[in-house]
Amino acid sequence: MIKEQFPKHKGDYAVFGGTFDPIHQGHVAVIRKLLENYDLVILAITSKNPWKSLVPAPMSHRVKMIELVLAAEKLPVFHDNSRRGIWVCTRDYVYVEDLVKKLRKHLPGKIHWAVGQKDAEDVKKWRNIDALSLDIICIETGIPVDSTQVRLSKHSSYPSVESYIREHCLYDNPQN
Repeated sequence: MIKEQFPKHKGDYAVFGGTFDPIHQGHVAVIRKLLENYDLVILAITSKNPWKSLVPAPMSHRVKMIELVLAAEKLPVFHDNSRRGIWVCTRDYVYVEDLVKKLRKHLPGKIHWAVGQKDAEDVKKWRNIDALSLDIICIETGIPVDSTQVRLSKHSSYPSVESYIREHCLYDNPQN
């Protein structure tokens, strides 16, 4: 279930952004590590990666695959304000700067923005990164898989995601 409003939360929280096109084991490993340290973990699905020409699968499909994986992994999705969990943020954004401004308006506390090891170098390219004063957390998962591999092979470690990809003919276009 996706909340339309920002959650009510006090204190520091972690944001893990990306296209999640599709979600894979590396993403889940990062999410698990974040849940060890933060009551609220926000999965921030970007509408498009500004440094890639790839047109991602529609947001609705990416959200559904995330929901399937979170359920399969029995990870806590944030449905109320009384427990720890994950909030899947589907607010339309391309640049981290845009989402950070919205988050700061609605959520008190310090933002800890998480990136996987392979994306750590890209942080320097983010628009106005120095002005954002973000605490960037680089998380090494040791899981050598990425979304491109899943898109090309249509093979995921999550049977529900594989079925979803086949059922909806996702990634049949060579551009994806």
